[in-house]
Amino acid sequence: MTGNIDLLLEKLSHDSLAHELVDQLRKADRQDWSRVLDEELRARLEKRVQELKDAKDQKS
Repeated sequence: MTGNIDLLLEKLSHDSLAHELVDQLRKADRQDWSRVLDEELRARLEKRVQELKDAKDQKS
Protein backbone atom coordinates (compact mmCIF):
# COMPACT_ATOMS: atom_id res chain seq x y z
CA MET A 1 0.00 0.00 0.00
CA THR A 2 2.85 2.38 0.79
CA GLY A 3 4.12 2.01 -2.76
CA ASN A 4 0.76 3.14 -4.16
CA ILE A 5 0.72 6.15 -1.85
CA ASP A 6 4.27 7.10 -2.80
CA LEU A 7 3.36 6.82 -6.49
CA LEU A 8 0.32 9.02 -5.96
CA LEU A 9 2.41 11.61 -4.12
CA GLU A 10 4.85 11.73 -7.04
CA LYS A 11 2.02 12.52 -9.44
CA LEU A 12 0.39 15.24 -7.32
CA SER A 13 1.62 18.81 -7.35
CA HIS A 14 3.74 19.33 -4.23
CA ASP A 15 1.94 22.52 -3.28
CA SER A 16 -1.56 21.05 -3.64
CA LEU A 17 -4.05 20.29 -0.92
CA ALA A 18 -4.36 16.75 -2.27
CA HIS A 19 -0.62 16.15 -1.87
CA GLU A 20 -0.68 17.47 1.67
CA LEU A 21 -3.66 15.33 2.65
CA VAL A 22 -2.24 12.15 1.11
CA ASP A 23 1.06 12.83 2.87
CA GLN A 24 -0.80 13.16 6.20
CA LEU A 25 -2.58 9.86 5.53
CA ARG A 26 0.69 8.14 4.72
CA LYS A 27 2.04 9.13 8.13
CA ALA A 28 -1.07 7.88 9.98
CA ASP A 29 -2.36 4.40 10.67
CA ARG A 30 -5.16 3.40 8.33
CA GLN A 31 -7.72 3.21 11.15
CA ASP A 32 -6.95 6.89 11.94
CA TRP A 33 -7.44 8.20 8.41
CA SER A 34 -10.94 9.52 9.03
CA ARG A 35 -9.79 11.43 12.12
CA VAL A 36 -6.70 12.77 10.36
CA LEU A 37 -8.74 14.06 7.41
CA ASP A 38 -11.34 15.59 9.70
CA GLU A 39 -8.75 17.39 11.81
CA GLU A 40 -6.73 18.63 8.84
CA LEU A 41 -9.71 19.92 6.89
CA ARG A 42 -11.33 21.45 9.97
CA ALA A 43 -8.10 23.29 10.82
CA ARG A 44 -7.82 24.63 7.26
CA LEU A 45 -11.42 25.81 7.28
CA GLU A 46 -11.04 27.51 10.64
CA LYS A 47 -7.88 29.25 9.44
CA ARG A 48 -9.59 30.44 6.27
CA VAL A 49 -12.65 31.71 8.14
CA GLN A 50 -10.39 33.63 10.51
CA GLU A 51 -8.49 35.14 7.56
CA LEU A 52 -11.77 36.27 6.00
CA LYS A 53 -12.96 37.77 9.30
CA ASP A 54 -9.66 39.61 9.72
CA ALA A 55 -9.84 40.99 6.17
CA LYS A 56 -13.41 42.14 6.75
CA ASP A 57 -12.40 43.85 10.02
CA GLN A 58 -9.52 45.65 8.29
CA LYS A 59 -11.90 47.05 5.67
CA SER A 60 -14.21 48.44 8.37
